[in-house]
Formats: sequence, structure tokens, C-alpha cells
Amino acid sequence: VVPGNAPTLLVDGSTADVEAAWSPDGTRIAFASNRSGDTELYLYAVGTGVITRLTTRTGSDGAPTWLKDGRIVFTCVTGIQFRLCLLDPASPGTITTLSTPYQAEHASAVRF
Repeated sequence: VVPGNAPTLLVDGSTADVEAAWSPDGTRIAFASNRSGDTELYLYAVGTGVITRLTTRTGSDGAPTWLKDGRIVFTCVTGIQFRLCLLDPASPGTITTLSTPYQAEHASAVRF
């Protein structure tokens, strides 16, 4: 929502599109959605309205948080294991699981 403007619906439908995170430059929004049946991350381009699927792994992906360099850190769940994962939106599907000494439940709670 732009201050002084009415809220604008960016995506709609019967799916859960949640956990929106604006990119540092304000041109994209990363969000979690169950539109594929499994909860995955998607990217919404504000200027064009194009939606791109970012993750395709088995297990839930959510809580996207943008890093200053344009990459996204997020919570990736497999079974009952919560881990932090990292991806570059320029390379959807290429995911790095971060090595942490503990299970992470929410990516935005971690400092890098």
C-alpha cells in the first residue's frame, strides 16, 4: 500500500498467498502460496503483474526475507525439520540449505 492510496489487491483466487516480502528496491514481492498444492515461494513483479515460481522442492517453503544483495533467505521444511535456505530470484529452483547450529523456524529472525 502506498501511503495516501487505497490498498490494491495484487493476487487473488482460492489459494493462500501469504507472507509477502517486498524487495529492497520495491519492484518485486516474494510470497508463499499453496497454488501448486505444496507451499512454495513465488515472485510477483509489481510493474508487470507477472508471477514466477521460485521453489519446486518437496516440503513447505515460506517466510521469505530479502537480503540487501537481492537474494532471499527463507524457511524450508522437510518432514519436521525446519532449516534456512537461500536462493537468488535470478535462478529459480537453485536452493542452498544454510548450515546453522540450530533449527530455524522463521528466516526474518536471523541476522546475516
